[in-house]
Amino acid sequence: MPVDHMEKSYVGVTGLTSKTEVVQVSAAFHEHGFSLQADHVPMAGFLVSDSTLRGGGTRNLRYPSLKDLPGLLEASAKREMFTTVHYSTSDASFLSKQMETLLAQEGIYERNLCQGVQFNIVCPDPREIGAVKKQYPELKVIVQLSRRMMDAGIEQAALRVSQDYPMADYVLIDPSGGNAIQFDPLQMAKVFMELKGNGVAARIGVAGGLDGSNVKSRLDDLTLILRKKYGATQNFSIDAEGALRDRAGEGYGNDVLNARRVRSYIGGAAKGLLQDSWRGSDFAKQR
Repeated sequence: MPVDHMEKSYVGVTGLTSKTEVVQVSAAFHEHGFSLQADHVPMAGFLVSDSTLRGGGTRNLRYPSLKDLPGLLEASAKREMFTTVHYSTSDASFLSKQMETLLAQEGIYERNLCQGVQFNIVCPDPREIGAVKKQYPELKVIVQLSRRMMDAGIEQAALRVSQDYPMADYVLIDPSGGNAIQFDPLQMAKVFMELKGNGVAARIGVAGGLDGSNVKSRLDDLTLILRKKYGATQNFSIDAEGALRDRAGEGYGNDVLNARRVRSYIGGAAKGLLQDSWRGSDFAKQR
């Protein structure tokens, strides 16, 4: 059955790996008015893969070790953030079993330390996602609508989300996949309307290259396009990862979170998510 209520939107920072980063991010959120009582709640995202879930190491600096994960989630929950794991795997055929292993780590589900999971998996088996939701009913399920899922066409992707993932609490439109590629507001509006047109009840979020320099203008553009072109309004969830980091070397994930960029992004998000600020940039007004 589809979710029968609308979850609160979130503003996310994904790729945290230390308690110092948790403190910095939570301080920035609360400084700019984001709280669990606000319309947009602060979200802390932690990356986990099937490899790190088995206790393996990784050169990717965006991934915490498995042994550190419960403590990071606990620190985030204590600082009143919506705590999420963003999970990827090379073998999604036993996804529900992998979630059992993950959520059993020091009781992170039972202790309400892991409150949501985003599945960074192309077209995961809906039976597996359904099994996870059935076993962990309080867990918020976030389905990532990635560029690869949209390769067959926006219409087909939206229909698939509607048919296969009615149990989702959130759908994140994410053509960037953590690579700091800025999204096209006009294209994002089309995806949004296709999802709504196919009856998707989940709260919809957007991601792709968001940082302090563009988050307000992108939200303004997207909202104005929806209003002018489609007569639609929506409070979006947003998430940022790659654009908030400084490169430490070559290769994906060889980078570190920049606290200044995080503060700038959260400050811009606060301005962009104020209802009376949605006037639209020159980009949107030309559409």
